[in-house]
Amino acid sequence: MLGPIKNHLVLSSSELFYLLLPIVSAAYLFLFRRNTIDKDFIKNILIRITTYFIFVIFIHIYLSSIMQGKVIWKEVIVYLYFFSSVSIILFLMRASFKKIAESISKKIIDLRFQKIVYLTVAAFLWTFILLPYILATFTIHRPKIGDKYDPETLFMFKYEKVSLKTQDGLHLKGWFIPKKNSNKAVVIGHGLGANKSNFLSLVELWEALNYNVLIFDFRGHGESGGHTISFGYKEKYDIRSAFDYLNKEKKFLAENIVGYGVSFGGASLIQAVNDGAGFDKMITDSSFASIDTMADKVVERMGFVPVFLRESIKDLGLAYVNLELGFNIDNSSPIRISDKIKIPWLIIHGKKDVLIPSQEAISLYGQGSANKQLYLVDKGEHYTTIDDVQYIYQIRKFLNQ
Repeated sequence: MLGPIKNHLVLSSSELFYLLLPIVSAAYLFLFRRNTIDKDFIKNILIRITTYFIFVIFIHIYLSSIMQGKVIWKEVIVYLYFFSSVSIILFLMRASFKKIAESISKKIIDLRFQKIVYLTVAAFLWTFILLPYILATFTIHRPKIGDKYDPETLFMFKYEKVSLKTQDGLHLKGWFIPKKNSNKAVVIGHGLGANKSNFLSLVELWEALNYNVLIFDFRGHGESGGHTISFGYKEKYDIRSAFDYLNKEKKFLAENIVGYGVSFGGASLIQAVNDGAGFDKMITDSSFASIDTMADKVVERMGFVPVFLRESIKDLGLAYVNLELGFNIDNSSPIRISDKIKIPWLIIHGKKDVLIPSQEAISLYGQGSANKQLYLVDKGEHYTTIDDVQYIYQIRKFLNQ
């Protein structure tokens, strides 16, 4: 019985921390602060948990509706637990901030300035400690959304449910869509925060190109294991497990396997190819080149943050991310390794992309190998061009070279 359970309990260090924090906190209260546990305390805890539960359900329902997915109820419970862990940290931060602000303000003799100093210190601590933490935590730990559609219900494509295991022990869920009389296959990597069903239009595209298709949920997404996102640094293992499945289980020759990744999926594909995944060719659409640029865009979209504070908040947020992941997230920047990619590579990007500027594609193209091709879509935004005839033509031309 324990074998299958152990296979699914592969936790990152930050996941283990968030798992243990409520348990340790409860043990501390029971052992050392039992006298503070009364009816009002229990009532307050129950109210908080109920509030968190309602909020977490709302978030999952909202995301499911805008992403055309469905709520995974076990993930609601997991995220509620995670949210409770975060609330403990926020409570401790708030209590610490209050004590620090009070101790500093009390040193001011003039009572008129005490409150001003208190509010100033509190605002500083909240802005430069709390806000970056929240930004970092909810960027790399996202709610998982389930599949609303599958290849058969949407396109009448027969498919097989696939289970992949990565080299670091995570289990991933995917779909294999066979194409009769074809010896070619493609691995599709989806975008950040999405799932495999959100990119079924790509299955239709590649089926029309006469390819067998393997599309899967990255770690921390959809039905796959894990709850931590590393922007390609560990997702490269997910791509490699998909390649190995096609190569070893389905017996496709490496020279007949293509990699295709969108945005975050493209960055993960670049990392995987550099790490040894033996694709014959690869295509990236709307991929970022630099983690720093991605972070700039995240903070930029926080309109309430003054412009002069954004750089500092970004740097502190990245520091929190590095702390949680246990490595420098900038190592996930594809620009660091793009000159090492030797296989044929088609880089696609929309000129009107406001999420990831097309300059990112130009930067990737400008590094290294002569095997790269760049296709900038004049009217293209962030991955919105697959129905365009020219888009399909460029892919077909690249594949036939």
